[in-house]
Amino acid sequence: MKDLNYWLQEGPQTEITKKIKDYIKGITGDKFDFVVNTLVRINKDLKMERKHHNWRDIFRNRSADKILEDGFFTGCTDVALVFVTLTRAKGIPTKYIEAIDKKYLDPDYEGPFRGHVFAEVYINDKWHQVNPEMSTLHAVKDYGHYIIFAEALDSWDLGIRSIDDISKVFTGYKNEYISN
Repeated sequence: MKDLNYWLQEGPQTEITKKIKDYIKGITGDKFDFVVNTLVRINKDLKMERKHHNWRDIFRNRSADKILEDGFFTGCTDVALVFVTLTRAKGIPTKYIEAIDKKYLDPDYEGPFRGHVFAEVYINDKWHQVNPEMSTLHAVKDYGHYIIFAEALDSWDLGIRSIDDISKVFTGYKNEYISN
């Protein structure tokens, strides 16, 4: 088990740049208030562009700093990267949580990979689940129809830098899961 200081580190996509430090100056509160205000701010400042013309090229290929600069997100990964970076910059230990939809792991499922990215923040001596894309903070951890694949600093920390990478990683995990 990693200690709390590990979850304050920067990852390759979650570097705490000057832009990140300046951005958090505009978010008020500490602990829970900061988390909630960060979710509100991200929701206000970043626009959803799931069908961005360049989606395949930018999927899992931008840093939190670049996502903020671009002003849009293409899905859960982008929002989670920004959230994780901002909370760590505030001194709140935060995990990047890669999850796989249980339906995808069904041996009879033959569609594309299915997953989601969450975060967990450590406040008041307890880990709390956050769904940055949905702007929700959960009092009780419940990943519903997802299982946690990995806890990391960010997507690149897991070796996932593209749509092809995540497809390979999830397919490998599914094959191992089914064989066990």
